[in-house]
Amino acid sequence: TRDFNHLTISVDGRVPLMSDDQLQQLRQKGHKVVVEFENPRIMAYYNAQTDSIEDTIKAEGVHQVETNV
Repeated sequence: TRDFNHLTISVDGRVPLMSDDQLQQLRQKGHKVVVEFENPRIMAYYNAQTDSIEDTIKAEGVHQVETNV
């Protein structure tokens, strides 16, 4: 079993690949949406509000990958 936590990845200046409604419709039909990020970067920083080290993830681009998953 694969379990992926929800991640927020910032892709500056890009239009979403699909709307939230389109994504939910695919999920309800049992489809998986797989994407690949161009030049992803993970940067750690200290968050004083939570008193913990957190990360931010950014990428230069994103595209959907066709798969049989």
